[in-house]
This record gives sequence, C-alpha cells and structure tokens, in this order.
Amino acid sequence: TVPVTAARDGQKYRCIVKSSNGTTVTSSAAKLTVKAAITKQPANASGAIDSNVKFTVTASGTGTLSYQWQYYDKASSTWKDSGMTGAKTTTLTVPVTAARNGQKYRCIVKSSNGTTVTSSTATLTVK
Repeated sequence: TVPVTAARDGQKYRCIVKSSNGTTVTSSAAKLTVKAAITKQPANASGAIDSNVKFTVTASGTGTLSYQWQYYDKASSTWKDSGMTGAKTTTLTVPVTAARNGQKYRCIVKSSNGTTVTSSTATLTVK
C-alpha cells in the first residue's frame, strides 16, 4: 500500500520474492501515476442580462495544471473550447445574454504528466 502524493508521481515499484531454497524472482516494475483530480466542481450560475457570471473549478495534480473551459454547442451537439475571459484559467467569466439561457459549461484540467480530468457541467440561467 502506497499513499498517493504528487512527489511519488512516476515512481516505480517492484517485488523481489525469495524461496526457502534461496531462489529469487523479481516482478516487473509498476509505475505510479498521479492523476489530475477535480476537488471542487463548478456550480450552476444565474444572472441578469448584461451582467457577468463566473464558473470556477478547483483541481489537484502534478506540476503545473492547465485548464480549458468548454461550452456545449446545441446546434452541433458537441463540446467546443471557449474563447471567453478566463477560458484557460480556473475561473471562466461569461457575459449573460438571452441566448445563453440554459447554456452548459465544463472544464478540462490537465496535469503536467499528461493525465486529464473533466469537471461536471454547470448551467447558466438567465434571471
């Protein structure tokens, strides 16, 4: 049993087994990879037209984390990268418009070791 910490990312472990007659065999190495994790999901937000709402995510992982907020494009039924203020940070700022009522947002977080995690979706509601 090994506690998972950022410092152990990439660490390799193996086992050496020795029989009663002195013969030994060594297992293959197993590598520990610390995955990125969402520690606080974005919450739904509501606001009046011409105001701004913010969606925030908190994550953990190894090294420097990168962020990419996305929105769900109903017309194409796909997730698309956002270009709004904060789209590559922990907090996305979204101008509230009538057309954005019910719009869904999520964030993809990537650790420096290449692991990624996607947040849950949060919905914008126009007041």
